[in-house]
Amino acid sequence: MRDHILETIGRCRDFLQITAGQDQELDFARWSALEHRQRGIYVIYSPRETIYVGKGLVRDRQPKHWEKARGEFQNARDTVGWRWLREHTAVDPETWHMYVITGLGHTACSALEGGLIHLLQPLANDEVYLDRGMPQ
Repeated sequence: MRDHILETIGRCRDFLQITAGQDQELDFARWSALEHRQRGIYVIYSPRETIYVGKGLVRDRQPKHWEKARGEFQNARDTVGWRWLREHTAVDPETWHMYVITGLGHTACSALEGGLIHLLQPLANDEVYLDRGMPQ
């Protein structure tokens, strides 16, 4: 899965002519190792599947994704994509990984996020859930 994600990121970057950015890989459970206030794109994936593609302040988003994965909500709200993931797959965030790209401008982040969601079809993204024709 990792190689497929890296290849897809490379294809999107080439197509969108995005040459900037700093890349980092880490285990999802180590999200707190990310630097504070870094804005960027991230791909959460398991050994077999792409789980989620997102953008924003990466470290700030990860505790909410952890809650959504576990179905234990304190600060996050549930979404249809995460609910579908929990109901239809064996959710084990301890085995997940993250690929993070920071240092991009706002338009580059938006373009790259949209392209990666379209090509990787991450299971927990609401856009992918809606494209499956599922009711909300």
